[in-house]
Amino acid sequence: MQIDQNAIESVRRQFFANGKTVTDWAREHGFDRHLVYSVLNGRSRAQRGECHRIAVALGLKKLEDSELFAECHDGGGEKTM
Repeated sequence: MQIDQNAIESVRRQFFANGKTVTDWAREHGFDRHLVYSVLNGRSRAQRGECHRIAVALGLKKLEDSELFAECHDGGGEKTM
């Protein structure tokens, strides 16, 4: 499933409105800035792993109940915005 381009544009507008850079946000949330840019530029479909967690933290994807269950049991955790 592709991330909605309107949602990505909304996130970009939020960064601009708040005077925050993608790099600042990535650093604050413990993500690699290159991966955040990959998600925001559409180079990553954010289906799994770190890019998926980035998309969830940005509000571009919802964390489904089954995924939440898996993360709780494999020691992973969700990062929030």
